Amino acid sequence: MRCKVLILSTDLSGGGAEYVARLMSDRIEQSICILFENKKNISPEKSLLHVLPGSKIDQRLFTLARNILRLTYIQIIKVAYRPLITISHLEGPNIANLLSTGGGRRCIFIHNKLSLNYDGSQRFDRLKLFLAKILYQKANLVVGVSKEICREMVEDYGVNQERVRYLANPIDTKKITELAQERFNDDRDCIFGARYVVNVANFIEQKNHEFLIEVYHHVIKSQTNLKLVLLGDGKKKHHIKNVCIEKGMVVNDLTENEFISDAQVYFLGFQANPYPFVQNSQLFILTSLWEGLPIALLEAMCLGKPVVLTDCSSGVREIMLGNDEVIDWTERDGAIRTDYGYMLQNPLDTKDPKYGVWEQVVSTLLLDDRYRLECEKAAKEYVKFHDISILEKSWEKLFR
Repeated sequence: MRCKVLILSTDLSGGGAEYVARLMSDRIEQSICILFENKKNISPEKSLLHVLPGSKIDQRLFTLARNILRLTYIQIIKVAYRPLITISHLEGPNIANLLSTGGGRRCIFIHNKLSLNYDGSQRFDRLKLFLAKILYQKANLVVGVSKEICREMVEDYGVNQERVRYLANPIDTKKITELAQERFNDDRDCIFGARYVVNVANFIEQKNHEFLIEVYHHVIKSQTNLKLVLLGDGKKKHHIKNVCIEKGMVVNDLTENEFISDAQVYFLGFQANPYPFVQNSQLFILTSLWEGLPIALLEAMCLGKPVVLTDCSSGVREIMLGNDEVIDWTERDGAIRTDYGYMLQNPLDTKDPKYGVWEQVVSTLLLDDRYRLECEKAAKEYVKFHDISILEKSWEKLFR
């Protein structure tokens, strides 16, 4: 049997790259989806699903054997189904796509600047960067979700300019709006009665939760009844909880305990449907050190949420300012007011984080109802251009 499209992804349960892979597997006819793991047992609507064996083996000694097994499995699928094109997301699947033969045209999606995503401190990260240097030039098509990523592929990885395409991430605006109205009929619903700001991000170095907690710690000095709701999982979650406790904050982990009304910081873990929590928030806050094009930002804008975020990528600048030009923050006061909220200087770019500026802009958005309404209207209008109905047509042109 021959399939039209083969999709490779680490998983389908996360945001960013995994979200885009999930949309593809739900919408591309005659497709097969291969996952490195399927943590939440998600079943694609239109793709035949294969989960690679060995996904639960985490011991370092088995990593090489597991990767060889994955590569062999992918090679067998390519031979068996003879796809016209193989599309992959993130470095692991991208490298496997390019190391295996056949599978038609090979298209790789790059969702973050590699120079920021991998600092070279880990052995396997260094190996990924080495293989990317060698292999990415061999792809038939390299898709970057920001222009900054596309430039890196050409300038630092030697990819032929003619093979590089910029394509923004899509979201399903209709589905997001519908899911935002749902209720859970458990303790999670109690949060909707509170006044809170929300962050949706896994607890990893990139998302910079330590900085977020420091910002919130400053904000609650003037906004005493404001809560912080954190959605996501990750290896740093326990550490971030301890940071909150050390600062004297009352923490409530709803994955372990019942709802506590006087808590300040709520940890909700991974939520298959995060949209009601975003919908009922006062604003969306993102303190990432780097990003490609954050899906969580687009989703928040789809729900009309004002945003406060760092200058963390060219993709973010394109959204907030309408261009991707690098900002000279020495000529700024640390924050730029936009049609959708505020963008602030990246903590990576300064030794003196201006927490007072963060407190000021958050308070402004919380108290200025007119500006909030303007942000809501502008955000909903902007994300129409990222709707899956539009981006799906771009996929069709790319994959011909």
